[in-house]
Amino acid sequence: MDLLNALVALANYVIIPGLAYGSQLALGALGITLIYGVLRFSNFAHGDTMAFGATLSILGTWWLQSMGISFGVLPTALLALPFSILGCIALILFTDRALFCFCVLGIAALAPYNIVWREAILAHGHMMTACVSLTGP
Repeated sequence: MDLLNALVALANYVIIPGLAYGSQLALGALGITLIYGVLRFSNFAHGDTMAFGATLSILGTWWLQSMGISFGVLPTALLALPFSILGCIALILFTDRALFCFCVLGIAALAPYNIVWREAILAHGHMMTACVSLTGP
């Protein structure tokens, strides 16, 4: 019986958490690889986005549990997961519009600077306007 308890403890405290954490790291690495492979742009904020989604999932789960909403025998986090995904999508779209379109639109805050623009053709054939250099007054 002690061997069975030891195997259950090993599975519950070492194997299953290790597989879960390793899967999270693999998904993050896969996301960075896919973004770099398609856009030729290494998004190092990918881990921050994963942490933001995990935070939204935890807070959504807590809120649903405090309201008494459950999913039967399944974890309540499955109900919070779609809202976390939508929150991450909103974060990424906001970040894209606020930061990365900064070079494309030429925000008025950079009016004293001369912005040199260059059209770059990416490997997949899309046109992208990129800031090449900034020269001050």
